[in-house]
Amino acid sequence: MTKQTARLSDLVIQAVALPAVPAAAVDAYRSLMHPLVVEVTQGLASHPRYTEFLGGNPPSLLADNHRHHAQFIEEILSSGRYDLLAVTLPWVYHAYHARGVHYDYFPAELALWRRAIAKALPATAEPINLIYDWMLEHHDQVVQLAEQRAARQPTVAPAVAELFEGLSNALLEGDDARVLALCRDARDGGASLPELLRQLIYPALQRVGDLWEDGRISVADEHQATAIVNRVLAALYYEEAFPDVARGRALVAASVNQFHEIGAWMVATCLELDGWDVDYLGANVPTDALLDKARQIQPDLIALSISMAFGLRETRALIAALREQLPGVKILIGGQVFQWLPTLADDMGADGCQSDCDAAVRWAREHCDAARSHAPG
Repeated sequence: MTKQTARLSDLVIQAVALPAVPAAAVDAYRSLMHPLVVEVTQGLASHPRYTEFLGGNPPSLLADNHRHHAQFIEEILSSGRYDLLAVTLPWVYHAYHARGVHYDYFPAELALWRRAIAKALPATAEPINLIYDWMLEHHDQVVQLAEQRAARQPTVAPAVAELFEGLSNALLEGDDARVLALCRDARDGGASLPELLRQLIYPALQRVGDLWEDGRISVADEHQATAIVNRVLAALYYEEAFPDVARGRALVAASVNQFHEIGAWMVATCLELDGWDVDYLGANVPTDALLDKARQIQPDLIALSISMAFGLRETRALIAALREQLPGVKILIGGQVFQWLPTLADDMGADGCQSDCDAAVRWAREHCDAARSHAPG
């Protein structure tokens, strides 16, 4: 197979033929995730090519990947969504290789997982290790797909293309004053804050993320850009005139283990500008804390952001608990993981899934207004 013929759709087709893993095996894997992570990390550290695998990065980079790997595979085993496994692997390979991690690290790591699972779970290892065998077998194909990934040019309207370039460059140069000035100029020229978010800020963050994924900017650069956006959006937020209408009450948060909160912030702000009374809880909100807050305020709408796949199980459980404790609430989800694979939203238990803040506001108006109009009393 050549780079020209490697197709993600082929990998997905091959993945979905994998057999389901019995629930007892999934439970056993889940119960020993932490010691498995420790064993794999220690085993890799003694590998003769460990320094080469690291590619100049600190050991914590791979140790963190092992922890995320365990959480991700637990989701795959629980849900049986092997299409998610197939679409995620090339992204993981590409992102880590762009940081300098050698591609040979991945089969070495997977072999260590396979060995650790066989040792720790002798009675249930076989169906789990079929998944690891599949990943090892398709390593070369995943490498080819990873190599085909490249930074994508965000889609922006021609009318704002020049402004977008200026804002993106200022963001990458760390010039927060320039970013704020450009946003204010656009606002003074007639753009609303939701339009700024949709047409400029979100595409600019996409560009930053893609450049990080390609290894063209550092983690520090990516964090600085995100911090600048947070500061600029805070300044713009407090310069807004919020409406006097009362559409309902909304609770917005990034779910547990989700540390990217810009999307949730955008949704919360756009809802407020549409007349909603919003309680915004930020990133990585523990399930019990969110449930307590929801019971306290009794919102009409709960909007949850999920950017990474390893948080799907916890969010699914949270939504089930919300259904039980607040049966009338409307639940909306969104985030990067659903853009990778939209069908993931089908079994989350939410009422809807939307890809941007404008769509979220329109959905909230339609569904929450309809729910209130049919409520008794």
